Amino acid sequence: MPTQDRLPTHFRELAGAVVVLEAAAGAARRAALDAWADAARADGAEAWVVSCGVSRSGIWGGLNTWLEDLLPRLRAGAPDLVTRHDRELTAALPRLKREIAVRHLTLTETAQDDEAVRNFALDRAYRIPQGLIDMLEAWHRTSGAGRWVVACDEFDTAGALTARFFRELVRRRGKALELTLLVAAAPAAGGAVAAGFA
Repeated sequence: MPTQDRLPTHFRELAGAVVVLEAAAGAARRAALDAWADAARADGAEAWVVSCGVSRSGIWGGLNTWLEDLLPRLRAGAPDLVTRHDRELTAALPRLKREIAVRHLTLTETAQDDEAVRNFALDRAYRIPQGLIDMLEAWHRTSGAGRWVVACDEFDTAGALTARFFRELVRRRGKALELTLLVAAAPAAGGAVAAGFA
């Protein structure tokens, strides 16, 4: 997929697509992303702009912001989904550990600190993004949500789990969610970002 230096505005034709924007980081790029999201809203889509840079927003940067915005609606309209995906939600939004009791704890999580010696393989962590994708797809379907547009600033510096989440979201559910994903990267980083979605 080619990288771009200007943003397309034909949102309906972009459902299930990824747009990679190469531009210098900073206020001008963020303003362009905000304007693009505003145009998507004016075209009838629900749109978000999130910052994915791991140094600023942590390993779940961008995804955590999006989930925080959706959480009140999930709790009101589909509390069963919040319960079913308690482990994934508390991983991406650690503050929820004070509010949500995870139903199924592992042996390591229940062990005393001096006994907790197990180390889980990375594929266990990769299950978290997959569970969150399942949750979002179920919410989209049951709530009757329309087109979604997500603009991810600083995607070239996103944490591995956030990047994997968005790549898998587009691959698995991009068309079903009518999702358009815009990922912004620094000049010369767009090619590598685009390759990750290929």
